[in-house]
Amino acid sequence: LAPGRYYVTLDGFSESSYGAYQLHVYITPTDTAGDRCGSPLRIDPGGTTASGNTCLLSNEYSGSCGGRGSEAVYYFALAETRTVTLSTCDMTFGIATVVYIRNSCPAAGERACNDNDPSCMFGLVGSSSVSVSLPAGIYYAFVDGASGDATGCGAYQLDISGI
Repeated sequence: LAPGRYYVTLDGFSESSYGAYQLHVYITPTDTAGDRCGSPLRIDPGGTTASGNTCLLSNEYSGSCGGRGSEAVYYFALAETRTVTLSTCDMTFGIATVVYIRNSCPAAGERACNDNDPSCMFGLVGSSSVSVSLPAGIYYAFVDGASGDATGCGAYQLDISGI
């Protein structure tokens, strides 16, 4: 959105639809696409791969299973319950990754996290894979560098199914 003042109206479905609610608003500076929660990249329905390089991105988040490098942030929407699989097992590119999915971008609500999936390890480089059943909703996916040093960023390929 352009700079300015915006108003948000939250209304119930009917007169009897009222009660407590939680509204999340993210106000972030303009960023590189895929950097931070304010500029996540969209994973389109039917998408099968996404790729990029985390070296130009921030190091602000980590999953419960790891992730101390720079990360790329994605989002996707599900219209119904689906089993979603995200994987960096195709290590054509070669950085060690951590992959995690959250309900809310900067906050908790982690649905899945994996670092070094043994079924897809290649040499000394660890790749990751998550597969989780998710109800309809909006979710955030992270491809994070496994370490916080110079090896914690680089090119990656994210293989996608179920979206």
